[in-house]
Amino acid sequence: MVVVLALAVSGVAVWRWRSGGTSPPAGSNGGSLASPGPSGSPGGGEPGPINTAFPGLTTFRGNATRDFYGSGPMPSNPHVLWRYPTTGGLCAKSNGSGIGFHAGTRVWCGTGWTGQPNVIPNARGGTEVRIGAFDRAYHFLNGLTGKPMRHDLATGDLAKGSATTDAQGYPLYYGGSRDNLLRVIALDRAKPTVLWSLDAMSAPNPTWNNDWDGAPLEVGDYLMEGGENSYFYIIKLNRRYGLNGLVQVNPKIVMLVPGWDPALLQAIGDDDISIENSPAFDAQRGIVYFANSGGLVQGWDVSDLLAGGTVYRQVFRFWDGDDTDATIVIDPQGDLIVARHIEESFNRTRSGPTDRSIGSLMKLDPRNPGNPVVWSVRAGSDLPDGGMLGTPAYDRGTIYALATDGELVAVEDQTGAVLWRMVGVFTKPTWTSPVAIGGDLLVGDCAGVLRNFDISDPSIQPRERWRVQLSGCIESTPAVWDGMIWVGTRGGSFEPDRRTQMFHLGTPVWQIVVRSLVVYLAVFVGFRLTGKRELGQMTIFDLVLILLIANAVQNAMVGQDVSLQGGLVAAAVLLVVNRLVAEARLRSPLVSRLFEGQPTVLVERGRLLSAHIHRQGLSEEDLWMALREHGIDRLEDVQLAVLETDGSISIVPTSAQTYRSHRPRARAIRKKS
Repeated sequence: MVVVLALAVSGVAVWRWRSGGTSPPAGSNGGSLASPGPSGSPGGGEPGPINTAFPGLTTFRGNATRDFYGSGPMPSNPHVLWRYPTTGGLCAKSNGSGIGFHAGTRVWCGTGWTGQPNVIPNARGGTEVRIGAFDRAYHFLNGLTGKPMRHDLATGDLAKGSATTDAQGYPLYYGGSRDNLLRVIALDRAKPTVLWSLDAMSAPNPTWNNDWDGAPLEVGDYLMEGGENSYFYIIKLNRRYGLNGLVQVNPKIVMLVPGWDPALLQAIGDDDISIENSPAFDAQRGIVYFANSGGLVQGWDVSDLLAGGTVYRQVFRFWDGDDTDATIVIDPQGDLIVARHIEESFNRTRSGPTDRSIGSLMKLDPRNPGNPVVWSVRAGSDLPDGGMLGTPAYDRGTIYALATDGELVAVEDQTGAVLWRMVGVFTKPTWTSPVAIGGDLLVGDCAGVLRNFDISDPSIQPRERWRVQLSGCIESTPAVWDGMIWVGTRGGSFEPDRRTQMFHLGTPVWQIVVRSLVVYLAVFVGFRLTGKRELGQMTIFDLVLILLIANAVQNAMVGQDVSLQGGLVAAAVLLVVNRLVAEARLRSPLVSRLFEGQPTVLVERGRLLSAHIHRQGLSEEDLWMALREHGIDRLEDVQLAVLETDGSISIVPTSAQTYRSHRPRARAIRKKS
């Protein structure tokens, strides 16, 4: 059974937790370093979760080496079980400007590129799914029903990346936002409560941006995180339980280092050096790895720090040539799987030679810092925005990586041999990270299609087992647990390809009806107040105004909906209301006067009534134009000129023959019965 969770009109496939699980511990000092086996693959055999005391997926890619993707089996015949929210999208307006650049304000919807749900089963047979979304909130949902299990935690801006659940069982949740703040959140209160926060602007020299995109990594009592302010942090949490039984923290920053150096700035020629990936940690060697948007890959020995000391030192530095936002994956030998993207915001001419000499997917040996490239593979385009943004998946000796142009490649980890390539299947841009579990490979694309492939034999190009159509571009990484899949999309007003929402109502029908009625009334009142001129004596300025109004009120009628039936409902409401108004006008003189008003005399017995003309928004030239249309060039020849309720000007000359101006005008046309 698959549950597709629609984060902003999207889905997440989920399987039910069958074996239950142990309750999180009532307390723990949390001071010991996690063992390398269960928390990552180096030296520990098959990858496992970082959380060993209880089941679940607690951080982006599941563990410290970022190669645990959940627990199978994968569903064989999936369908959408529920969506959150049931209608509309998780949307909010946000300004994309940062420290080093300016961008406009627009509406963002759904869940983002680095987002992956946390999945936390409990001993009672339930499952909690925790997500951050673009509606400026973190949500805590029942994994089986999609109903909220806790109050939302509101943030001041987009919750862009993945948050992390405490791996040792403390009721704590760690997550950042575009509002500059990285938060430590307690989940043992009546509502999620922020115990501590870190402002990205508090760094000595914040550079480029102030968002938090990566998923924090909790190792023992320490939290590791890089920010778009281009700094890397390690924070000692000092977790404990108070006398009231509630969790407490007293965080202290014990490591703060810039993610760049002068050599990097000289190499790239710009200051886009933010850290957008999630830190990876080799517990066997005590080294944390991260990279930045300038392409600098770093490794820091923090073993003394995590043992309670104060010493940390850089032990690995490598410039791969360009934007490295995908999270580093550490393979069982301790080598680094790195995916590179070609920066589209700057013309990095100095990066070109390195981009061409090293493929966008590479394996680095950090024990050989002088010449670390074991192998590299070219995948995706070398043009701006080419390469990879999604994090590669490591599974049983094979690397699966998805390029932004939709190319999927499988590479043998030991040799770098390309086993197969798949092109022309996925709708670009493809930013999501593939998920490999038990011989299955999940891959989403920007048409909202989530596919599962058979990789039981990685040496041959896989066949497609099944696909599910969701609403909106899939940027986020799916979370898999015990037969279910949860995945967020960018459904809502921001979609590179809206075809996937053609038949999915994004706004309830009753809302579309009410919205359309209100808009009809508001526009009608507006035109009544502007006078009858707007109907009959239309100028180019009036035409522009009407076109702009039509565009402005479109979203007011249908909200976030972009479906076919939503537009048809709105059109039907307008047609029905217009028909009802027309019938009421014919049957009631009072209604007719209310909707149409009364004729206005503009000229009487050759005398120009200037006050009447100006009150209706006309100029004297408009009147003379109507007179000239019928060969009248003197006011003395006009017995009566009247601005009719439909906006036309009727003229009665002194010769007693009646004329009506033929200027373009809006007029109701009915069939005679």
